[in-house]
Amino acid sequence: MKGRLAKVDAAKRQIQTAIDLYFVHGDMISLMTLAGAAEEICGNLLARNNQKNVLTMMWEEAQKRGLPVSNKELYTRASEVRNALKHANQPAEDIFTFDDEAAVLMLIRAVVNFQLLGQPLTNEMEKFIVWVRTHGLLIRDAT
Repeated sequence: MKGRLAKVDAAKRQIQTAIDLYFVHGDMISLMTLAGAAEEICGNLLARNNQKNVLTMMWEEAQKRGLPVSNKELYTRASEVRNALKHANQPAEDIFTFDDEAAVLMLIRAVVNFQLLGQPLTNEMEKFIVWVRTHGLLIRDAT
């Protein structure tokens, strides 16, 4: 297939596939990669429009609560696993710690940023958010 595609539509497809992986107990590494790419696309589109993304909102909330964390530190810590999957420039990057929960949090961030762009949530996105609110981050049986 060859054609033009809006970045927001690519992010939507990435989120949808990541949600499919979540509910069929798929590969959490792939879920993180897809969700991370979508979260970054949506976050960048928000920044270009001078709108806040979910990480900015998290940082502002941390500041209100008096937590000693910089915006850069929050971003670095929140994106550590995604970035570990993107980079292999140094031998020290060859092994990294992976956390399934971090992958699910990245997917939540992607969905929130997508919604902050003014995009309507799909049925699957709504199902995912309701599931996480009801059952927590990790699933064992989505039936």
